[in-house]
Amino acid sequence: SMFVISRAVAFGIVFAWRVIVSCTSCVVAHARCSEWLAAISCCILSVILFLSYEVMPEQFTADTKHEIDEIIPIDFPISGVSRNITRLVSFPVYMMCITAFPFRFFPCCIFLLGCLLIIIAESGVIADKFYLLPTYGDLWYFLMFNILRQFYSYQEEKLLRQQYANGRAVECVMQRVQSILDTMMPAQVVKEIAEHPDSP
Repeated sequence: SMFVISRAVAFGIVFAWRVIVSCTSCVVAHARCSEWLAAISCCILSVILFLSYEVMPEQFTADTKHEIDEIIPIDFPISGVSRNITRLVSFPVYMMCITAFPFRFFPCCIFLLGCLLIIIAESGVIADKFYLLPTYGDLWYFLMFNILRQFYSYQEEKLLRQQYANGRAVECVMQRVQSILDTMMPAQVVKEIAEHPDSP
């Protein structure tokens, strides 16, 4: 079925990255390209996994023989979306895929394309059988979540860049101080003072 095929494709993507990551030197040497490829792979993975739940039945068929009443209370609906777990599972799985790795802001924008593809599919443009995001409120909520994901990646990258800049500034100050000490005193005297600061 399509569900099994989609899971096989997702497994193939994950397995391919396991093989690629084993070549650590290649990934580090092409870090930017690797990041973009990883973001694209995660985007494809998230779209495939999310839409794969569409091939599952929307609701359970009615139990005309009441055989399940012995296990589930009779007041619990036997058929209908109240027993549909695909909506409960699909969104956390999608969220896990797009937040698994801390991508930078611009590579993370790839997820907006995947989000728009899902919204187009769920809005009924491609087919009318999709049901995971049935209302416009669900579509807007899904879009807002992805936009918040982009905002979070922007803030995180900004913070990391600021931390790196502060670290570089401290390092430059330390180098200047060391250079001044080297010009004022011989290197051996500076070393002895650093090793024995309490000695007269």
